Amino acid sequence: ISGNVSATGNIQVDDIIEKSTDHGVEIEQVTLKDGKVTATTLRSGQGSQSAPSIDIGDDNSGLFDAGNDAIGFTTGGSQKMHIDVNGKIGVGTDSPNAQLEISNDGTSGNIPTVRLNSTEGNVGSGDVLGQIDFKSADSGRSGDPAAAIKAVSSEADGSHTDLTFSTGENADAASERMRIDSSGNVGIGKSPSAKLDVNGSYQGAGNIITSSGFIRSPDGSASIPSIQPGVDEDTGFFRPASNTIG
Repeated sequence: ISGNVSATGNIQVDDIIEKSTDHGVEIEQVTLKDGKVTATTLRSGQGSQSAPSIDIGDDNSGLFDAGNDAIGFTTGGSQKMHIDVNGKIGVGTDSPNAQLEISNDGTSGNIPTVRLNSTEGNVGSGDVLGQIDFKSADSGRSGDPAAAIKAVSSEADGSHTDLTFSTGENADAASERMRIDSSGNVGIGKSPSAKLDVNGSYQGAGNIITSSGFIRSPDGSASIPSIQPGVDEDTGFFRPASNTIG
């Protein structure tokens, strides 16, 4: 068939139509009805990023055969996304090394970025602006999610945003373990009220060094001193009264 085809009914083609040009198309059993196309098989030529074999809207935007069983997606005559034979997706790269790899040159305005954008117009305290969930297929870790990172509004007017980190075990869904608040304070096991605020015991192998300020502990007692050198829980320093060390 050469030229345009116009019909008020259905057009059914059972034979293969083939053209040998770069934009050539092979169609097997195609039915057109009400402006829709149904095809058992649709094959196109290889094409290229500047002249995709299946173009959408114009001659340099669409899909093409990127070689090695890969598909290239092109806009404006250059490839923007690539899906390789293993299902890895590259955005800005034609050789992704992970399930999703985003690549750019890192100059101003071209920094590789993943952005989670909440469109909620009236954000309140506790509202989640975005989150990253981790899931395990292992039956021993059936809790969903297994771990998570969330951006959470901490004020009723939506003016402050915290970042929370959640983990879990067994069948339990992940729960919050650490929070960095909008001021940069870090809380482990609690919402922080200082630069580092820990609820529970903590252990370090190095030194605690302060350039200014002080290190403060609870009063403790003779049987459970608040500062305990070594591993003995009943040996150390405590505050029996004001301005006194025991």
